[in-house]
Amino acid sequence: MRRSIPVLVAATLGLLGASSARAEPRGESIEGWPCKGCVTFAPPSDGSRRPLLIALHGDDGGTGKLFHALLPASEQERVILISLRCPVDLGCRTSWWQWRGTSTHDPRWIQAQIAAAEARFAVDPARVYAAGYSGGATYLGWYVPTFPGDFAAIAHIAGGMPWGTPCPACKVPVLFTLGAADPMLVPYTRPLRDYYQSCGGHEIMWQTLRGVTHEGIIPTVQAGKGKEILTWLLAHRAACGDAALDAGSAAADAEADATTAGDGGAPPIVDTASFPDRPSPTEARTPLQVAPRASSCACDLGADVASSAAPLVGLALLALLATRRSRSP
Repeated sequence: MRRSIPVLVAATLGLLGASSARAEPRGESIEGWPCKGCVTFAPPSDGSRRPLLIALHGDDGGTGKLFHALLPASEQERVILISLRCPVDLGCRTSWWQWRGTSTHDPRWIQAQIAAAEARFAVDPARVYAAGYSGGATYLGWYVPTFPGDFAAIAHIAGGMPWGTPCPACKVPVLFTLGAADPMLVPYTRPLRDYYQSCGGHEIMWQTLRGVTHEGIIPTVQAGKGKEILTWLLAHRAACGDAALDAGSAAADAEADATTAGDGGAPPIVDTASFPDRPSPTEARTPLQVAPRASSCACDLGADVASSAAPLVGLALLALLATRRSRSP
């Protein structure tokens, strides 16, 4: 029995060491594709069609912030993630929404990048999504109502504003995730939410995070909010356009009917926090009405394994201490 105690201690400590080891990223990162300055993550191919998430950076022009914030969740859910760089060769310096106002703006440039992804990877056309941060989210406020059939659902992260675009016939689900301390929230993003509500028929999820600033939302997304955002997006499939026909328009109609509420058939806004001018007493981390998916990544298991192994460590150390005492004179 005494000989087995050191073995038990070593095995237990080895288990803790293995559980704390960071799982290696799974998939391929591609720099400079499908466009100059763009960066892409592609999960390993397994023969199935994968969701595609298009990410639009903020006004600093850097693709890395949003890409790395959304990468952990994309790896776990095996989603193709493409962080697009606003095209410099078409006159975009750093800002998507400012590029929109120039004579060199190409309104269908994003569609060309999606087509390139579909040509290279096995993309599920019914599960193409977009997420924009700051100025990228502001650009989506114009792009999505203009081309509502391009995405099955979208996420505005710390940004967005209405452009006076006519209401789209396709009702795209919209998620707003903002810091309650973000100065963009009241003058810009709330009017965009009101625009979608006035158009009717759009599923709207609105959440504010108490104490989070405009810049501070990126580390918040990377720390876990990105998983919630992606889970919400993945719960939706294309409801119109060619992608909806491929997925089965009857199923899309049935899902839409199941989520339709009163007031002329417009789903209500789901507001997960009070407005920032009257902050909620607790941080708004309300679940996004979607059951969490089972984890397919060992990187989520470290804390659980360490927690379950803690009693074994305690018993082993107590036994070792008792053995040493019994040997002392």
